[in-house]
Amino acid sequence: MRPLVTKGSGRPLSGLRIGVFGKGGSGKSTVTCFLAMALQETGYTVLVLDADSTNVGLASALAVNRKPDPLLEYFGGMVFSGGSVTCPVDDPTVLEGARLSLSDLPPRFRGVPPATRHLQRADLAALAVRLFREARVRGAASVLNRVPSPETEGYLRVALRGSGAPVLAVFGQDAGVADQWLRGGRLRSAGLRKAAGALARQLEARVGEAAGEALARSTGRAARAPAMEGSP
Repeated sequence: MRPLVTKGSGRPLSGLRIGVFGKGGSGKSTVTCFLAMALQETGYTVLVLDADSTNVGLASALAVNRKPDPLLEYFGGMVFSGGSVTCPVDDPTVLEGARLSLSDLPPRFRGVPPATRHLQRADLAALAVRLFREARVRGAASVLNRVPSPETEGYLRVALRGSGAPVLAVFGQDAGVADQWLRGGRLRSAGLRKAAGALARQLEARVGEAAGEALARSTGRAARAPAMEGSP
C-alpha cells in the first residue's frame, strides 16, 4: 500500500489519503510517482508513504535527493523470529525503546496494521483494532496500467464493468520507464504524465461530487429537523 497524503488550502483532495493497491509488479510505484508529481504541479503538498521498505528506488524516482529514513525505524524497527526483516508486512512489531508509538501520530497519519497477533502489548493490539474499525474508505476506483493497446483497454473495461470500481485513468505501456527504474533517477514519460494529470482531475471531481452530496444530505436533514421550543 502506498498512500498519498495531500494538503492544499481548500482543495478537494486536501488532507486525504489515497491508497494505491495491486498485486506485486502491477506498477503501483509508477502510478504513485506520476500521480504525486501531477498533484504537486497543481498546487498540492504531497507526502508519499511506501509500506515496502525494500523499494529503495522510490526516492530517486521522485527526484528526492536524500533517501528518507524508514518510517518503522521510528517505531523501533522490525523483528521476525528474533531477527530483523526488511518488509513490514511480515511482522510489524513495535519494539521497546521506539521513538514513536502509534498513539503519538495524528489521526490522519495513522495506518491500519495488517494484524494484531504480532504486537507485544495488549494496548497496542486494542489500538490497532480500534483504528481498523474507525477507518473509512470513501470510494474505490480502478487505474489501468501497462496497457499495450486499445483492444486490451476495451477488454479490461468490460471485465471491470459492474465491479463498483470505475476506471478513472489509463496508463499505457512505456518501456522507457522500466529502464529508468533500473538506472535510477526521476521518472519521465510524457504519456504517463498526461495520464496522471487526468487521474488527478478525476479524483478531484469524484471527491468534490461526494462532498456536495454529503452537504446536500446534511442540509436536508437540518431542514427536516423539528423547530426549537419557542421558535415561530
